Amino acid sequence: DKETIDYAKKLVPEAAFRVGSALNLPFSDKSFDCIVLLDVIEHLPLNTENKALGEIKRVLKPKGHLILSTPSNHIFSILLDPAFFLIGHRHYSIKKIKKLLQNQGFKIVKIYKTGGIYCLFSNLTQILVKHLINKKINFSAKFKEKIKNEYLKGGFVQIHIIAKSQKQ
Repeated sequence: DKETIDYAKKLVPEAAFRVGSALNLPFSDKSFDCIVLLDVIEHLPLNTENKALGEIKRVLKPKGHLILSTPSNHIFSILLDPAFFLIGHRHYSIKKIKKLLQNQGFKIVKIYKTGGIYCLFSNLTQILVKHLINKKINFSAKFKEKIKNEYLKGGFVQIHIIAKSQKQ
């Protein structure tokens, strides 16, 4: 959205930004070598994932890469996500994400899961503090190190996928 882009321009003034929808990308066919979709797909309108992935495939060059992350459907990941219950925030299985990507002609290059209990606790705490008292919490260096280690050693909270666009 425009507000986010205005903020991003302050951080990276030399970059080019555009407002658009994942369901109708404002770019020409075969424009990009790589597209990064981090924690986005679960926020799209329900049952529009195929359309968005089709748009991404359209604007990716042949053999271009898609880097995607999304919450996993692990029981703890769901139970500790208030948005799942309040606004229908979706969580996916690896099988579901693979199927969505393969249906749009992507070849899976790599799949892995990351994050654990410290990550979930951090996310939950930040959401609650942000929305209840409008503050940002700053965790200790020791706690941040535990979160970092959960991401480096694998886990169950997030699914990360690298996929390659097949010849079009």
